[in-house]
Amino acid sequence: MYLLSFFLIGGYLVFGRPFAYLGFSPLFPAEAFLLLSIILLARRWIPAILNQIAVLRPITLWLGLGLVWGGVAVLRGVSAGYDLEIALKEFAANYYVLFFFFGEIIGHQIDRKKLAKFYVVAGLLAGLNGILYASYTSRLDIYLPWAPDVSAFDTPAMVSYLIVGLVAFSAHSGIVGAVAIAVDIIAALANPGRALWLSILLGGGLVVALQSNTRTLLRVGSGTIAVGIIVITVGGLIPASEGRGGSLDPSWIAAQVVASFDADSAHEMLVDGGQGSQALDIYARHGTIDWRFDLWTEVLDSLETPELWLFGHGYGPELSDIGADVEGLRTPHNFLIYLLCYTGLVGAALYLGLSACFILMFLRLPSSPYRSCLLGQFLVVWSLALFGNALETPFIAVPFYCGMGLLYGAARMEWTRRVKAQ
Repeated sequence: MYLLSFFLIGGYLVFGRPFAYLGFSPLFPAEAFLLLSIILLARRWIPAILNQIAVLRPITLWLGLGLVWGGVAVLRGVSAGYDLEIALKEFAANYYVLFFFFGEIIGHQIDRKKLAKFYVVAGLLAGLNGILYASYTSRLDIYLPWAPDVSAFDTPAMVSYLIVGLVAFSAHSGIVGAVAIAVDIIAALANPGRALWLSILLGGGLVVALQSNTRTLLRVGSGTIAVGIIVITVGGLIPASEGRGGSLDPSWIAAQVVASFDADSAHEMLVDGGQGSQALDIYARHGTIDWRFDLWTEVLDSLETPELWLFGHGYGPELSDIGADVEGLRTPHNFLIYLLCYTGLVGAALYLGLSACFILMFLRLPSSPYRSCLLGQFLVVWSLALFGNALETPFIAVPFYCGMGLLYGAARMEWTRRVKAQ
């Protein structure tokens, strides 16, 4: 069963959004995985899940309250005249957490070496796909036949998640792990996304801080040095993704970071460096920040009454339906504002309570690669969730929750074996 879970998680991590649309509604990969698990392992699977739900009481309590409140949000949206199918799809932001319990049971079958192999294979594939997307496939105008609005190719959304896993389990991945780290960093730089870069720094930095040993530092250091050499020597020759501008040139990378705070200074950097042709593109990079802040303000302004602040609009509306100046968008690219918008202060508080339970559970684990990986990946996903569509989408939420369950289950099983051996 763990091989099936690795396939599910790896599919999302390597291929991103297109993988989420394989199959047919409502049996997309996440839902098909749940159905297949129930059919094949009903006798052993369902009692095990129920047992874990009973054992992990704080998590279960917060999850249960969140599911109930998500149901209330569905009813509020439908009663306001919004489409039931859309409302149920948005309700997934609540029920995707159930993948943690499935992952926790499967985690009893795996160990550090299996996890290290998974991170190496998935990391290499995701990195290569990201580089291929930047250099070629992002320029192909091909869409999924059964989902004409979804491109057949996309950049992996969470190479930072894989980098954290590779760093945490570097003692078991050898030189190939260092190569995978380098490939993933190049993929991240070639597909400009400053939230992704931030998540790499925060998540990877936390793991290194929690797990500061010579072997980890050597693996991370060698991978980072390799990337630095590639960027400095041939970075300017490697194009960035179509429509996003720039390249792997060091000055362009630095300018994007500066543009997060001061677009004029970033523009001057590029002009002084002889990259006047790309200098104007930097204003577009800064504009994505302004767009987000304007959107967040519009969404929060739509909560005009105490009732809306407490309960939200309910699941179902597009953001344009509640007054935001966007078309066809259902997420404000910030998960906290997403929760406030659709489920109100009550829904946001319930989810934050659930998150706090996860963090406390992870902190209680003994010091190990599992513990540092869990905390690092949690930080990675929340970094992405505050600046993009993450925990409300399956290609990030499903591998996040199921992956947390795998790590936590493996950590608990290893801990139990050590206690029995003493």
